[in-house]
Amino acid sequence: MSRVLSFVVSGGDFQRKDGCLSFIDLDVESNALSLRHEVWIEHPLPALAVKGKGITGLCVDGDTAWACFSNVIAHVRLSDGAILDLIENDGFNDLHQMSRHGNELVIANTGNESIDTVSIDDRKVTRLDLLGRDLRALRKQYAQDANTEPHVHHVSSVTRNSDGDLVVGLGRQARILNATKWSWIGPRMHAPIHDVQVSLDGETWCTTVDGSVCRINEDVETWRVYNDCGSAGWTRGLALCDEGMLVGMTAIRQSNRDYFRMITRSETSQSDARLIWYMYGFGVTSTIGFPRGGTRKIFSVCQLMQ
Repeated sequence: MSRVLSFVVSGGDFQRKDGCLSFIDLDVESNALSLRHEVWIEHPLPALAVKGKGITGLCVDGDTAWACFSNVIAHVRLSDGAILDLIENDGFNDLHQMSRHGNELVIANTGNESIDTVSIDDRKVTRLDLLGRDLRALRKQYAQDANTEPHVHHVSSVTRNSDGDLVVGLGRQARILNATKWSWIGPRMHAPIHDVQVSLDGETWCTTVDGSVCRINEDVETWRVYNDCGSAGWTRGLALCDEGMLVGMTAIRQSNRDYFRMITRSETSQSDARLIWYMYGFGVTSTIGFPRGGTRKIFSVCQLMQ
């Protein structure tokens, strides 16, 4: 009997205000990807819903998950998307990657330019301000559903390593920072960083939005994951598995095509949202597009435990 790996992918549609969880199966023998089903979830606070944001950061917890909408964190049931609980805070704006460590959630609060640690037990939010007092005083007050650009850092991702250190992806700088030890991890990358993960063996991994996955130890090893499947999409979403990695690509739209062309230094045509299965030592072995792929976005890719 063939072994199947299962994943849940967070995202949405640039033309909608709700978010989506997409359930994906991978047949390990044939390397075939299949879309099992999708669950669309309305923003739990409709007055704060932002068109096109969908669901971003995602942490799976058994048959439930903690899911970031742009300005609220929801505890959702995976089977039907029912919202079981909410974590609210006036400072949440354009939440990005989230990771869970014990009874805490660590979130890249991108629009607020901060790293937020939330206690699941008492909902206390501890905020590491990346702007500092003086810059924060110059920055005007924003509503939770407002566009807060320009961003100084555009913190895209945050996690902890095995020592408990905060490991932070800074999109504008294309660098990864160990904020606890105040040291860089690896060199400046060739393009803006999105997902940052620390694997069980202690190596730091990241995606860059131009279509690469990088592993950082003493050196940097880079995989250009789109080479065998056409042009790159806006690359974010990464699940590291024993056999390979599942990587997400969001649709390239007219509004960001020029910026994407600038950072990739290549011509970019329309690129639909899709997932790429990349096997170590073999390259891209399977891809799958998303329904209405021209306007779909992918954010987090999480493996489901069997």
